[in-house]
Amino acid sequence: MSQFTYDLDNKYIRSRPPGQQQKISPLEKYTLRANGGLFYLQDTEEGVVQCKEPDGHLKVSRADTDCATEIFRFELFQEVLAIQGGNRCDCVLSPEVGTKYIVFCELTHSEADYVQPFTSEGGGKYSKAYHQLESSIQWCLDQGISFDAYEYKKAIFGWKERCPKRENKATRSMKGFTQPKGKPNAVHRLRGGFCFKMIRYPDVTYLCHN
Repeated sequence: MSQFTYDLDNKYIRSRPPGQQQKISPLEKYTLRANGGLFYLQDTEEGVVQCKEPDGHLKVSRADTDCATEIFRFELFQEVLAIQGGNRCDCVLSPEVGTKYIVFCELTHSEADYVQPFTSEGGGKYSKAYHQLESSIQWCLDQGISFDAYEYKKAIFGWKERCPKRENKATRSMKGFTQPKGKPNAVHRLRGGFCFKMIRYPDVTYLCHN
């Protein structure tokens, strides 16, 4: 059990009525162990799963960390409790031992038109992911879970572009003159000392690099 799931159990689950505790226990049913030094995550209707490279929505490197990585399926956990509505991220990555890093992740496989603009208030999937991650972090803080001990604190929006439907030449020409709003590689500061960034597949998310 990682420090994150230990804190979640100690700070939140044990304070719930016995019926709710039985409903969500054990926490192990929401956790996966990352396979290898480079692993791939995919968002499915059954929650985040590990997958092979061609199916990945997020590519994650465990460089500079020897400890196994726990994948906590945060969205599934909150769905069982019917809390947070749509303002919950997909999963949380952290070491099984220690507090080297903690990474909140939201994944999508979508066409560029639905992701843009690359701003926190733009109304697209970039904006939605920004607020899902921020809300998930804030929910943990509200339960008394502290992230002060973690060295690297990240909020990652993993986007794999879906190939758009065929377009005619006029549409492609117009898009060539349209620049997307915002900066796709921008880093935003969130609550709790977290840094938000979009990672476009197949670029790599490093757990222990800024």
